Amino acid sequence: MVEFLRCSPPFSFFDLIERLLPLERSRQAGPLHRLCTLLRRMGARTLILEDARLAPDVVTELSLLSDAFGLDRRSKAYKLSFFSCEASENNLGQTPQEEFLGQFTLIQYKPKRRRLPVCYIVEAIIRPPKFAVEEFGVSNERLNNFISLEKAFRRKVLNTEFSLSGVYFCQQNGLTSGCGHAALRMWLNSIGYAEDTITTDWLMRVGGIAPGISFTLEQLTEAVEKRGWKPLVMNCKNIHASVYLRSMHSILASGYPALIIFRTASGDEHVVTAFGYTHNPDEWRSEGVNAYLRSAPIVPYYPSTQWVDHFLVHDDNVGPYYTIDTSTLMDLKVSTVIGLTPPDVRSYPAMVEMAAAEALKSILGQVPDSVWGRRLQRYPLILRTTLRSREEYRSHLKNLVGYDTSRLTPDELTWVDTLPEKFWMTEFTFSPLFTGNRSKLGEVITSVEEFDSVPDQVLSLRLPGAVYLTRGSGMPLDIRVLQLASHAPMLLAADVSARNSTPSLVPGNLQAAQS
Repeated sequence: MVEFLRCSPPFSFFDLIERLLPLERSRQAGPLHRLCTLLRRMGARTLILEDARLAPDVVTELSLLSDAFGLDRRSKAYKLSFFSCEASENNLGQTPQEEFLGQFTLIQYKPKRRRLPVCYIVEAIIRPPKFAVEEFGVSNERLNNFISLEKAFRRKVLNTEFSLSGVYFCQQNGLTSGCGHAALRMWLNSIGYAEDTITTDWLMRVGGIAPGISFTLEQLTEAVEKRGWKPLVMNCKNIHASVYLRSMHSILASGYPALIIFRTASGDEHVVTAFGYTHNPDEWRSEGVNAYLRSAPIVPYYPSTQWVDHFLVHDDNVGPYYTIDTSTLMDLKVSTVIGLTPPDVRSYPAMVEMAAAEALKSILGQVPDSVWGRRLQRYPLILRTTLRSREEYRSHLKNLVGYDTSRLTPDELTWVDTLPEKFWMTEFTFSPLFTGNRSKLGEVITSVEEFDSVPDQVLSLRLPGAVYLTRGSGMPLDIRVLQLASHAPMLLAADVSARNSTPSLVPGNLQAAQS
């Protein structure tokens, strides 16, 4: 069964959903409605509806359900593919790749001894929505969303292969998978550039996840490590929300996903997958709260997280590409935040940032005399911490051009060779530079290893006109003069968005498998 449907208005997605789902299961249709809403707003014009019961991932999924709850000979599965042009069977092979908006697969299965079937989305990949905000007849595209781990996927529509980039989404079925399974699949399928898809079957057969709708943190760790990653677990029950928000922001800004686990009103725990954030340079809270509601910040600097007003999430019960504002996150009873990082990361970004602030405070009096050196000692600092590789940092410094057109010479970059393969980079700046230019005055480089004191952690500090190499000694062992003595652009999340399609900070075993 294949149908080509023109889905631009007045086509009704309500009619489509009520055709595909039993009316009694309308409460399960939230993610399906969300996907159709996004595709309507993205200008979808053609829908290709296929029978997907023989698709390999669907056969595996139905086999899991049948083994546990009995065979349903009337089970159904549909694959829905959307295009922004008027595609047809005759011209599908000539349809431009950029017209392919996305695809998702829907399963309907009725367990034995249950009156109603379960209906859920086993997989969905659509392009990140870019919506126009219309006010007073003027349309302006929203530009401040940073999606940190957009990945390239290849999917077939009939016999034609299309590629698109997005963040993987799926839904639990409440029988063989719960919200944790869905979140873990979204987590692992959206990072790296391995092309195999993590399924519920893989989680149980290879990943060590127990059958059912829940699993332990130990089982999650085992599954993640089998993919070459490491979960960075933050227990949030006894710490201020600003601490775990700083760490989560650092992980996302580094190009990695995070899981947010919170307790619902019913007492159950739910988990959503975070994959980006919204930067708002006009956020009043960042300046106003500090000015009016307390005499000094909780930490001796302003974290860049104060200019993050939303986090971007997939929620398998509600749908993909939602935003959660930071105030709501603070109100939720968040119990755990888990970041996905390379295997040798053992220190937490919020603690690293505090170490960087302490190191900066101790060395600011030694900054070479210059306009920006003097300003460093007068203005409150904003810090922004991300995980970087040595080559990423070298490339960034090589291309860095200061506001006064000064830059580093090739000879001045040799000190980067003394750094380890991976490290935390804490950029420091002032509010006007951060919100106006997205520029900085330098970086503190710190180790990814666990540490007992600040001197053990700090490896180098680059300030206007000089770099201080400490190599974990706690004092400058080598001071080198640099030509770059002005503020210069920060290394932003958008600059590392290609990390999911090219080798970067991807674990070595996955790189080798794809090389």
